[in-house]
Amino acid sequence: MYDFVAGKETQVTQSAGNDEAPVFSPDGKSIAYVRDGRELHVTSPDGTADRVLASGELREPALVWSTDGEWIAFSNTGAKSFLRTVSLVAVSGGAARPASFLANGDTAGAIAWSPDGRFLLFDTAQRSEPSRIARVYLAPHAPRFREDEFQDLFQTKPSAIVSGGAGEGKSAGAGAKTAKPAPVKVDFDGIRERLTPLPLGLNADGPVIGPDGKTLLVAARAAGQVNLFTYSLDEMAREPPTARQLTSTAGMKRDYAFTPDSKRAAGAALGEEMKKRLEWRRPGVQFSRRWAPKSKSWVLRGKAL
Repeated sequence: MYDFVAGKETQVTQSAGNDEAPVFSPDGKSIAYVRDGRELHVTSPDGTADRVLASGELREPALVWSTDGEWIAFSNTGAKSFLRTVSLVAVSGGAARPASFLANGDTAGAIAWSPDGRFLLFDTAQRSEPSRIARVYLAPHAPRFREDEFQDLFQTKPSAIVSGGAGEGKSAGAGAKTAKPAPVKVDFDGIRERLTPLPLGLNADGPVIGPDGKTLLVAARAAGQVNLFTYSLDEMAREPPTARQLTSTAGMKRDYAFTPDSKRAAGAALGEEMKKRLEWRRPGVQFSRRWAPKSKSWVLRGKAL
């Protein structure tokens, strides 16, 4: 681990084996990783309190923490089969349990946990078949409709208050504490029936969910190229979701991610940094775009429809 402030490098694990796929917990106080493709470990950043959470065939692992830091989802291959599944294990301890039951050998190259903690997304495929993005709700889910927004108008939401001096209160603002994530609910009863593929219509993998939980970013193969596409996860959107292409260049796209405001994505394409705006379309306006090499930016031009 490298401390950018102190400029110091620290060895976290001391094993003679192969430790890989480290992932920080949301609060930054723990690190999950896989040892020798067999054991899922959790340790502290200083390397103390290292313990095994689960074991199995964990080759080429994909790991993700729940938003509340109480669960870890990881890829796992059955000991008696070539089927690769997604499993869940509580950080507090206990046996790992499957969250997917697909008869596919190529599952969970990447796993994404929704910011609200309600569902997982992962890619899945069988041999030479196209890869799809599957979603599994971790607890029974009641879909929301636009009519629910009308009901929300009549619900009073208390304003956040932080303690002030001399017993006085003040509205949350600068200096207000970040709200603690809601506990993630996992109900394994009936979880098999809560898995559905997303209708992207693409040979897609590598799902990444934006911080606001409303946009999915994937890499998809079409016409001999791999490019990035977005897909709306917003249940309250006015239009039906459709996959929208972001890039149109040759070469692999990897290590892509959202900015904190969910409005931009950045990643690596053929070793070069790329950045794309996710909101270059507006209602009633048609935009065209071109790349300006000198300024290294996209130039957008719009005309009213």
